[in-house]
Amino acid sequence: MNRRIRVLICNQYTLFREGLKALFYQGNLAEIVGEASTAASAIEQVRRLRPEVVLMDMVMPDLSGLDATRRLKSAHPDGKILIVTMHDVDERLLAQCLEAGASGYVLKRTRGPELENAIDAVCGGGQYRAPRAA
Repeated sequence: MNRRIRVLICNQYTLFREGLKALFYQGNLAEIVGEASTAASAIEQVRRLRPEVVLMDMVMPDLSGLDATRRLKSAHPDGKILIVTMHDVDERLLAQCLEAGASGYVLKRTRGPELENAIDAVCGGGQYRAPRAA
């Protein structure tokens, strides 16, 4: 891929956001255009920054990741959302993620290359499911 994908990181924990930024700093795939610690901040930044991909934590302090995803899709229908979760996702939860407007999900234990594959897949119009739960 010749251009960098614009990504917004949404996670309530600073250390997690900083780790993702460091990961992307080392590669060529993504440009981190913003970060949000609350769903409300994420929604405002999506409207302003128009990222191509949002990495949305399943658990945010003010809204669930699913509710935040619905609002993000309403604010920016063309944006892709990857739900980030620490739990293996069952089929019921996967269906809820997709119905909310997410293009897939990744597990927090995912390694950098897998996360890059997920971002690349959803930017190409596909869906992405964490391999362990596929």
